[in-house]
Amino acid sequence: MALCVMAGLGVSCVMAGLGPANHDFASTGTAAREPEPELVGMSDLYDSDFVLWSERQSELLRRLAAGEPVNEPPDWPNIVEEIESLGKSDKRELRSRVATILLHLVKLAASPVTEPRDGWEDTLFEQRGRLRALLKDSPSLRGIISELIAEELPDAREHGARSLSAHGEQPRVDVDSLTFTDDEVLGPWIPADPPSRHACRKG
Repeated sequence: MALCVMAGLGVSCVMAGLGPANHDFASTGTAAREPEPELVGMSDLYDSDFVLWSERQSELLRRLAAGEPVNEPPDWPNIVEEIESLGKSDKRELRSRVATILLHLVKLAASPVTEPRDGWEDTLFEQRGRLRALLKDSPSLRGIISELIAEELPDAREHGARSLSAHGEQPRVDVDSLTFTDDEVLGPWIPADPPSRHACRKG
């Protein structure tokens, strides 16, 4: 029910049972609107929904590039972190593929047996193809191939020697003397077959 009090020329009505929060209903006949929830901050969104965060960032950057006004700045700290992370990820992948290629080159060059060679060569073919694709996307990585070969070759020699020993194989060359150039790692080159395989092919 409504209680109305005459005050001069005005009329003040108060709806019985309605507190201050319902003043809008009393004055307009409509329920008060609930306050809109605050938008999730960009940094919080980065942690809670990366896909949505990336979509918002790309949209903001496109609008900024077009000279359009934006209501919020891009999340620069996390954008920078993601860009740096992409570069580091490519370098890690490059190092991993170079290491795998070196290991299989060591095995092919040192193993006296013929049976596993086809599988090792298949691995070389696959890894080289993926490495070329990576360098096509990021050509600047080509400049660190020599450095990675130098860093990964000692482990490849050791791993290769241990693998041959575990299978009872005596290396046909001095594993520690093996070296490989950039072209031998990246290109189609494959170490020569052991003599027994040459004999089989001639037969």
